[in-house]
This record gives sequence, C-alpha cells and structure tokens, in this order.
Amino acid sequence: MGEAKRRKESDPMYGRPTRGLILTCPIEMIEQHGVIIKSTELDPQDLRHALLFWDELVWPANNQIYIGSGPDAEYLEEAKILTRPR
Repeated sequence: MGEAKRRKESDPMYGRPTRGLILTCPIEMIEQHGVIIKSTELDPQDLRHALLFWDELVWPANNQIYIGSGPDAEYLEEAKILTRPR
C-alpha cells in the first residue's frame, strides 16, 4: 500500500486544503524603543470576522511576554480552532 493511500484512509482531512490566519492583539504604535500593546487579548470583533473566512486561527505565544486568552479565545482553543504555538 502506498503512503498516499494509507494517509487518505487514516486522515479524513487528507487532500483537503485548510485555510488559516495568524492573529495578533491590537498594537497601538511601534516606536524606536519598543511596542505599546493596546489590549492584552484579541479584539472580539476581529476574532469573529476571522472565523467567517478561515478554518483555523493561530495566535502565537512568546517566551518573553505572555498575553493571556480571553473567554472567546479560550473557547476556540478548547474547540481546537485556535492554537497558541511558541
């Protein structure tokens, strides 16, 4: 059995493209000395807008600055729609 045939039988999403989007929290301005973060969580309206058009969402985490998830983002993480890779 070929590898493609084996993957097709074991993975229901094999061969179907997955569309994704990388999200960030709102940033007010970028200066020479750093970045000012406007909010510590994703904008709920931006999050809902992204869900209309994309299958998966990614909100990268950072080793130096941790920004916690709000209730909407936590729900999407539990549903495995939103992931937080490092």
